[in-house]
Order: sequence, then C-alpha cells, then structure tokens
Amino acid sequence: MKTAQAIQQATGALARGDLSQVHALCGPLLDDARNGAQARTLLARAHFLDAAQWFQKRQPRLADLRCRMALELAPELAEAHHLLGGVAWMAGLPRPGLERFRAAVRCNPDWPVARADRERAEREFPALPEALRAAPAPLPGGAPRYLLIKAWGAGFFSEVHHVIGHCLLAELTGRIPVVHWGDNCLFSDGGGVDAFRHFFKPLSDMAAADLPREEGGIFPPKWTADNLLTDNNNVWNGPFSRLGPIDLLGRAEPLVVSDFYCWVSELKHWIPDGHPLHGRPVRDINRALIRKYIAFAPPRVAQAAAFRREHLPGPYVAVHVRGSDKAVERADLKAVNRKTMGLVERALKRCPDHRLFVLTDSEVELERFTKAFGERVVSTRCQRTRGTVGVHFQEGPGRVRLGEEVVRDVLLALEADYFVGNVYSNISRFVSEFKDWRGAAAFIGDYDYEKLGRPLLALTAKA
Repeated sequence: MKTAQAIQQATGALARGDLSQVHALCGPLLDDARNGAQARTLLARAHFLDAAQWFQKRQPRLADLRCRMALELAPELAEAHHLLGGVAWMAGLPRPGLERFRAAVRCNPDWPVARADRERAEREFPALPEALRAAPAPLPGGAPRYLLIKAWGAGFFSEVHHVIGHCLLAELTGRIPVVHWGDNCLFSDGGGVDAFRHFFKPLSDMAAADLPREEGGIFPPKWTADNLLTDNNNVWNGPFSRLGPIDLLGRAEPLVVSDFYCWVSELKHWIPDGHPLHGRPVRDINRALIRKYIAFAPPRVAQAAAFRREHLPGPYVAVHVRGSDKAVERADLKAVNRKTMGLVERALKRCPDHRLFVLTDSEVELERFTKAFGERVVSTRCQRTRGTVGVHFQEGPGRVRLGEEVVRDVLLALEADYFVGNVYSNISRFVSEFKDWRGAAAFIGDYDYEKLGRPLLALTAKA
C-alpha cells in the first residue's frame, strides 16, 4: 500500500473511531520522510482518544499512559495536556493538574475549554488544604508515612526492578520504603518470612509486621490490619487490582501498599522540577536508584566471592544467555543468542588469557558454549532446563536456593572484565545498570527504556 493511501485510510479510521486501524496503518510510517509527520499526528490523536475512553472509565493509570504516548509523538497536542490535567486532579494531584491545564492553554490559546479549566483550577487551588496543594510531597514535620512494596510474583530481577520503581515512588511521596517478599514471591520457601532480606540489605529498619495499621489508614482498602501480611490479594483482577503510580502518588493515608509492577518509565513524568532525577533518562534513573537502595546481603556476596576464589581467580569474560520461557516471549531469541556467540568469540580473541563465565538458565545454551569454547568455560552448578518453562516456575530443590543461584551468578558477572548480555532480560539490564562498564560490555537488542508501551501491554493483557 502506498504511504499516501495509508494516511488517507488512517484519517478515515480516526474519524470513525477505529483506533486499532489507525495504529496498524500509521505505526510503520513514523519514520517515513514524506508522511511521517502526518502519521505521528494521527497516531497521537488515536492515543489521546483512547486515553479519553479510559478517563471516562475512571482508569487514571491507563489514561495517563496513553496521554504520555500521545505527547511523545505530538508534544504540542493541547487535548492530551488538558486530559492529563484532569487525570492529575482525579488522582489528588492538583498542582501537577494545574500545570497541565496551563500547558494546554499554551499549546492552544484559543481553546475555550482549556482556558476555562485553567481559570477554574487557578481559582480553586489556593483554597485547597495545604497538604493537598503540596501533593505528592508531604508537609514538613508530619508523622512518618510508609510504602509497603510486596512481591508481584515474577522473575528475580523483575522483582528487583519492581522494587526500584517503588523506591522512586517513595522518594516522590516522602514515604519510607518497606519491602516484603512473602509467600507469593517465586524465591521464597514460604512461612511468611520476608525473602527480600535473605538476598539484600533491608531498605529501612522497619519490617512489614511493624507498620501502622490504623483503621482507615491503609490504601488501597483491600488491605486491612488482618490481611496485611497475606499475598495474592486481587493483584490482577478484582477491586483495586493493577494499581500504579498515578493511583498512589496523591494518597494521604499513613500506609500505602503496592503489589503491582511500577515502571520507572511511567513514573518519571511525575518527577518535579528540582528533584535530582528530573529530566534524566530512565536508564540513568534506574542506575541512580540501584546505587542508592540496592545492596546485596553479606552472605550472598561471600557466596560469590568463594566461588570466584576457587574457579575464577584470574581475568574473565562473562556472558548472559537466556533460554526457557524467554524463547516463548521472544520469537527472535535464537538469532539473539547467535549474535551473543559471535560477540563472545570476538571478545575472547581479544583476550586470549581470559576464561568465559556463562550465566544461563538453559542446559542447551550451556552445552553450545562449552562445545564452542571448551575448557575456557566456567559455570556454576544451578537449576537449568532444556524446555520452555522458566526455572522459577518449576518445582526444584528450594525457591530460596534458586534465588541464591541467580544472585551468585549476577555478582560474578559484575566482577568480570568484559560482559555480553541480552537487554531483553532483566538480569542483563540489571548488570548494565548496576555497574558503569565504560565500554567493556556489549548488549544485544534495542530495548527502549523510555517506551511506555510495555506497561500498557502488561496492564491490558488480562483486562
């Protein structure tokens, strides 16, 4: 189909509200030299219309995401700024809401609706309670407020990135972060024990059992004093499921509880001027948060150090290779792993005295690298698979032990002289963020940290 014809069809689809057709027609044209600008405008308006539908359904998180996606394509789209003002006001964030109404007027000074809402917000804002005007930041001198970060039941470093996003949320809201990886954590052996503290130093002196539980003082209300330490409470479906940053930023309760993934990419837009992370790329934000909050527990560090002393006393290259369930997630995984092999081969030619440390969940990939590089290969003894079910979803010798194996491998990778990884994996992304490799690493893939479509896809996957 010619691009001009596709633009014409997309224009008609937008007029009749067929938003999926607009996406299908305009997506491939965004970089087209002649029609890219028009395609971006049409796609931005489709995102905005979708946002408006979510706003009408009182789904601020999805409305926020779609508006942000619209503004990525068309930064001057007044309607998207205006709707974000309504989203912020709905979420108890009047100051950011007022800023968005003003932005809408700047983009379209002749739009009477935007002018009227800006004037109304400017009139009402001074009369609001001081705490509401300050939101999401707390008033100075108030009682301590807490954010309980529960596991969301995913892979190990998905859980870690989940914690990292919530650390930023805690900073923006002046809350003390408290992590509790309970029985729903795939790296817990159960019994109500906090598995996070087995792998990392705690983020604060508080434990989940010590948190305040006054009646009416917990948000969301699906959590009570009686069930606070239980798990799998409407995570994906049911009242107050799939809540995100926009749902939690403006809350005044002493205790906020979150059990669903928080993407830094969706939270970064709420970082205010003056915050040291304002305007920074997501990857830089992740690195800053990891350095500030994530410290491995001393026994885990000792485990890795003991292995290195015995098996990797000299210089080495590390490579992370995924198999198992990643082959289901990504149809191109075999091609990615072939590229990985090529990069490792070049690295080892440059470093003839280096060993090769292989991190992998796949017996097949370990055999492939061992066949290629022979006695230079070193790997830990850990649970692996030949199939397409992730090892964290399988029965094994112990969930905590599985987590120990992952942490040990990552700590060893961080000590390598050179690293090769797959950025579609949370493990490789964490390795790339934790350490500034200064050119001594190669990462395969074009993972866009800023891309908001990932949280949107996850949020709507089971809607």
